[in-house]
Amino acid sequence: MRVDLTPVIQIDSREQCPLLFHRFGIERATLACGDYTLKGFGDFSNPQIIFERKSLPDLISSLTLQRDRFLREVELLRRFAWRGLVVEGLKEQVEQHHYRSQANPSAILQTLVALELRANLHVEWCADATGAAAYVENAVRMFVRGLIRQLGPLLSAGVNLSIVDLTKAKTPAAATGTRHFDSLGRELVTPDAEAVDPTMAGASVAQD
Repeated sequence: MRVDLTPVIQIDSREQCPLLFHRFGIERATLACGDYTLKGFGDFSNPQIIFERKSLPDLISSLTLQRDRFLREVELLRRFAWRGLVVEGLKEQVEQHHYRSQANPSAILQTLVALELRANLHVEWCADATGAAAYVENAVRMFVRGLIRQLGPLLSAGVNLSIVDLTKAKTPAAATGTRHFDSLGRELVTPDAEAVDPTMAGASVAQD
């Protein structure tokens, strides 16, 4: 029986300085949105898990000068059952205004809270690229663990599977194809019909 459940992390081909992963395989690909995903679960045919990566200066720019563009990106991210914003920087750096923009720290953090609550975007602060890579790897590991638990009957039945095969596999409980799970294996409501909350566009963020 062939059971190859080794995850492969896909890295967007436009990433100039990609994170370094050591626990899983990697593959370059042109992603529809985001910067990192799990192979087989990161396109619009099976939008399950996606990561957007930003440095602290990039984050501040995205919430000020590039705000409209970033919100359009969030609209695409919302099509995924689980979406994460990985920030290479610390929340304390924002609180203490350790960035060049004149944007108010409180306004920046309030916008991120709005994204978490209204767009269900998981914001993770990481001290550096090493921490960001560890976070992505751990989230992928937990996602796969939950998927294997959900599809346990197929594995027990001796079906030949790879991690990519699981994208098309259906258990009786998931026959409708409308169930989604987060990185901890918890069921999520299908988000395909969601749109960015228009009230989020009115959140106050100072411009440069």
